[in-house]
Amino acid sequence: MVSREEVERILRQDVERKKAAYQSARLYFDSISHNIPSGLPSPDGTERIRNAGKDYRFSMREYDVALHDFNSFLCWGIIPEHLRQADLQHKREDATSLGSLDDKSPENPALRQ
Repeated sequence: MVSREEVERILRQDVERKKAAYQSARLYFDSISHNIPSGLPSPDGTERIRNAGKDYRFSMREYDVALHDFNSFLCWGIIPEHLRQADLQHKREDATSLGSLDDKSPENPALRQ
């Protein structure tokens, strides 16, 4: 089981990573939109702006989700689904590895001849 402090640390790091990505995408989008016209031919210039906007919106959504997960955990103790699934998967892997060393298992070194 992951401790409360570990969950908070993971979520805080996620917020910081998503914030940095969002700020980077925002700066790039702002720099492109302030350089209009860029001198690039129409399809390339338009596509460049469209891609920058798409990256900016995506990073904003990711940052919003990370903030929501972090605040939900701090305020109400709700562990995000992706962390619960990761913890469950880890428990399954642990149980599988322990099960392979069961006393009746041929994998048990004591039973090898």
